Amino acid sequence: MDDLAFLAEVDVLVIQSVERGEGDAIDLATLGRLAWARGETPDACSHSRTDTPCAWTP
Repeated sequence: MDDLAFLAEVDVLVIQSVERGEGDAIDLATLGRLAWARGETPDACSHSRTDTPCAWTP
């Protein structure tokens, strides 16, 4: 998780929040950096609570 945080230039707490499903307040720029760090596109990980969430496995 530390590597992902470093690559995305976000705090580890942000990633932990997303993993817990509390990522509603994540802004688009942060989502984009996380997706880029994982080799994905932001729309691959955007979802509503009714959709299957993106698998965040650092």
